[in-house]
Amino acid sequence: MEETVIYGDVLFLINLLTDGLCLAVTALLMGAPFVLWRFALGCVLGGLYSLAALPIGELNAAFAPVFHSAAALIICFTALPSHGIKSVLTNSLCFFITSALLGGVLCAVFTLCGDYAFYNGALYTELSAAGLIGSAVVTAAVLCFCILRHKGRSSGRHGSLRIYFRGKRCTLFCLADSGNLACCPFTGLPVVIAKASRLYDLFEPEELRAYKDTPVASDIRPLPLSGIGGERLFPSFTAEKAEAKLMGDRGYREVRLCVAVDFDGDSYGGCDAVAPWNVF
Repeated sequence: MEETVIYGDVLFLINLLTDGLCLAVTALLMGAPFVLWRFALGCVLGGLYSLAALPIGELNAAFAPVFHSAAALIICFTALPSHGIKSVLTNSLCFFITSALLGGVLCAVFTLCGDYAFYNGALYTELSAAGLIGSAVVTAAVLCFCILRHKGRSSGRHGSLRIYFRGKRCTLFCLADSGNLACCPFTGLPVVIAKASRLYDLFEPEELRAYKDTPVASDIRPLPLSGIGGERLFPSFTAEKAEAKLMGDRGYREVRLCVAVDFDGDSYGGCDAVAPWNVF
């Protein structure tokens, strides 16, 4: 009887790289911010889980999907910054679909390139590690190209903002909306509308709650803004310094803007804030 030999180091390396490709496509598709150390740690966890999946596959068939789903959640929670369980679940679902697409293409390549075998629900082949990784990179590149073409036609994109105020700094992951033309009537600067819960690096929670009732201080002013829901009054402040980077750009550039604090908004597409397009 012919034996199937699985080399742990090769299996780890292949899954580290392929999981990294799937995570990169997921981040691009979901507009998630990229943090190198988190991304690298998520890839390592993916590689380690490929080794743990070998004995897991020998368990009862009902338990294996539970472990695989839990692993996907942990990997996505680690690799992709998110806010709340809903965001983690959405990222994990996208990661699962991306992995399935990539796996399907690679499976087709495997069956055309030599002998192969199934072991505990996984497919193993004589295709070299270099050939496998090369095929995965090409497939991921095609997926990224399709995603970028779609995003390029979209009216909204994503970016990061660094806000400096009172000697403190916070980073906001923003939806860059071409339909947002909000402008501060006092300074003439574009207005970024941010969730109050994302500004705790700049303010104490009790201080923010006080501004909700009385939006006035030496550097805080009430800001009326009109929208589809009517006119609302927001506490606002002018950033002492701000830096913006559109998703895909290499570095930040300095900008001037005002920040309106939204205590009720929770519809920014999973982002921390919504910013006018011209901020980026």
